[in-house]
Amino acid sequence: MDSNKCTIIDKLRQPKIFNMALFDWICTFIAAIVICYFAYKKIDVTHVLIIFGILIIAAILIHKLFGINTMLNAYLGLNTKDSVLKNRKNC
Repeated sequence: MDSNKCTIIDKLRQPKIFNMALFDWICTFIAAIVICYFAYKKIDVTHVLIIFGILIIAAILIHKLFGINTMLNAYLGLNTKDSVLKNRKNC
């Protein structure tokens, strides 16, 4: 498989906010809502925001653990912006 070929996920991740994929943020927020619903049998804004924060922290740690450079980690000083931008596909 050609590693430069753009997949549907690559295309979904093209819209960016602060150079970060909007799709990733939306999916993480939806995951927080789903987890909140299953954990508490209701959707409470406070719980959703806490779960969202936990998911973001987990994502930061997991990306760092596996050596995946992300723009959020670059903003946090855990890697460089250049290392993120050079690995992006041009779709």
